[in-house]
Amino acid sequence: TDSLLVGKEPNSMVLDAAGKLWVLCSGGFMAEEFPTLHRINPQSLETEAVFTFPDIQTSPSSLCINGTGDTLYYLNQGVYRMPTSGNALPESQFIGQNGRLFYTLGVGPRTSDILVSDAIDYQQRGAVLHYSSKGELMGTFNAGIIPGRFVFN
Repeated sequence: TDSLLVGKEPNSMVLDAAGKLWVLCSGGFMAEEFPTLHRINPQSLETEAVFTFPDIQTSPSSLCINGTGDTLYYLNQGVYRMPTSGNALPESQFIGQNGRLFYTLGVGPRTSDILVSDAIDYQQRGAVLHYSSKGELMGTFNAGIIPGRFVFN
């Protein structure tokens, strides 16, 4: 019924506890633009804030939100987290890759536990890493080739 412009190649979006829409844009497959994160008022379609990533070569993805709707998470090599009340992108990773190839991210709506898939080499079976909401590794289990989505019941 309507539309608005955001950055190049939007790849994920979430609604926060205040009803704001967050849209993560990678900047394009060929790094045509700097990646951006947008906070939008869905009632007025006004873009309230745009956070621009400092490196055009990065490709953030998998925007998620915790169970209480006040903390954003996304992948950009490692896992980053940002309060929805924040006024700047986080400078350091919340969970580092530690030699893994993080592919997708999920955050449990009830527990706010964090799941990250490791595609390993895109040819063999991948793995899923389970972290607490505090970023502590709780376990790892095998998955299929290139595990790409998490669904919570």
